[in-house]
Amino acid sequence: MEKIDETDLNILRILQEDSKKTTKEVAEMLNLTPSPVYERVRRLEKRGYIKKYVALIDKDLLNIPITAICMVSLRYHDEGFIDKFEKQIRGLKEVQECYHMAGKVDFF
Repeated sequence: MEKIDETDLNILRILQEDSKKTTKEVAEMLNLTPSPVYERVRRLEKRGYIKKYVALIDKDLLNIPITAICMVSLRYHDEGFIDKFEKQIRGLKEVQECYHMAGKVDFF
């Protein structure tokens, strides 16, 4: 995979802070013209550096004031059992993120 340069990193930082910034706004922040910034963003998307754009919601306004972090240890560790667990966890709308870990805890 081709390495990215400092300008690409700056674009990523800006979009990570506020992905609704227009190409023109990003270009102005970097003292560039919009056209090369547009091409760089498209290239970063195409190469997978930018996976998707998301909205961060206010949990309090939605009356979801609690964030829970759970540690899960599985009784069995064969591949089929782990695959089944991962499939089931993906089906839970309440689960925002799930990480497969090494050590005493299997999933976080």
